[in-house]
Amino acid sequence: MRTRTWVPWVGGGAYLLTAQYFVGEYVAAAGWRSPAYDFATNYISDLGVTTAPRHAVMNTSFVLLGVLNATGSVLLRGRLRPGRLRQAAVALMVTSGIGDVLVGLFPGSVESQATGTNLPHVVGAVLAIGAGNAGILAAGLALRPTHRRLAVYSMASGAFGLGAFALFGLGVDLGLGIGTVERLAADPVVIWMMLVGSLSLLRR
Repeated sequence: MRTRTWVPWVGGGAYLLTAQYFVGEYVAAAGWRSPAYDFATNYISDLGVTTAPRHAVMNTSFVLLGVLNATGSVLLRGRLRPGRLRQAAVALMVTSGIGDVLVGLFPGSVESQATGTNLPHVVGAVLAIGAGNAGILAAGLALRPTHRRLAVYSMASGAFGLGAFALFGLGVDLGLGIGTVERLAADPVVIWMMLVGSLSLLRR
């Protein structure tokens, strides 16, 4: 097994590096002038629209997020108890990663946003957020026998993200702004990966 001692390191590192998504988001948002980007009212994808300032930064960040998600999920699968829940969790997280890549590769334009014709982008967003939170929930269920605290956090985070995603899909912003609700649905996936990546590296 010595030849595989690198697996937790690379997997944990990949998950931890998903933090680059938040860096990319803020760098892209900082490029907006007149009007400034509003995290509460603007969609996340507005940062990647081809006419937006620094859209290349945001779309590259989306693609990197997807690659890191899929890589980390596959390499760290050994942390989960073998069985259907592990299979489901890994499959869902990899699907989420594919969704992130689609979002970055098909960023859309003002025209496609107005007409709703950018189907690959929409599908990618649904996969990235929906499958990501479902994957966290499944991972939490698989972690229960061995890592109870992490399991509770994972299940709570996944359920919270799915709830926020449902509100986002219905256009309900609870007075917080639709951009805020979208982030309440999307950000838990990245935060979870950052936490799991950190724990994996520390335990090594």
